[in-house]
Amino acid sequence: MKIKILKSVLEQNDNQAQINRKKFKQTGTLGVNVMGSPGCGKTTLIEEIVKSMKDKYRIGVIEGDYAGTVDAEKLSSYGIPVVQLDVSSCHLNADFVGSALNHMSLDELDIVLIENVGNLICPAEFDIGDLLKLVLYSVPEGDDKPIKYPLMFSQADAVVLTKIDLLPHFEFNKKKVKESISRLNKKFELFEFSKKDPTSVKLVANYLESNFRKLVRSYGDL
Repeated sequence: MKIKILKSVLEQNDNQAQINRKKFKQTGTLGVNVMGSPGCGKTTLIEEIVKSMKDKYRIGVIEGDYAGTVDAEKLSSYGIPVVQLDVSSCHLNADFVGSALNHMSLDELDIVLIENVGNLICPAEFDIGDLLKLVLYSVPEGDDKPIKYPLMFSQADAVVLTKIDLLPHFEFNKKKVKESISRLNKKFELFEFSKKDPTSVKLVANYLESNFRKLVRSYGDL
């Protein structure tokens, strides 16, 4: 009897992810994977980042949605390139992102924000070729999510606590959250964000700017 060995779907995905990552590096473009649950504020944060940084940096957005173009239309109103990906799955994969990159002029962009499908499980399992991972986590979700979804938080370069203005209305222990993530991840940075506090996005924007400058220095693309 012959045994047929099939290549892993993840192997194909990982190969395309390396191609995507190489494109980002070769053009000195910071590809940022923005992940989090539905309703955690991914589009809101992206919108505030765009407003805060668009006069200084060339920003593009890849918008992954299960259905609808509401978010893409909102972001494109700022005069930036936006590519909408309609996906019938619970996550973006490297092929989706690769196809979007083919419709973007990376040489003319400094930062590409990739809004992944709202989910704390599948997006963590599929490498899309990003250079930076932002995990958003809203106060109304409760303080136990790092314990329930360890893979997502173990991969994060930064965690952004969103809807922080709602903290007085929920039993949410920030210290517990930080300790839970720290047990999974020694490298992450933690930020707090509220749309009601215009200064809160500046810290996230400064973090992205710092990582963009590191990338540029590494590849000599200034």
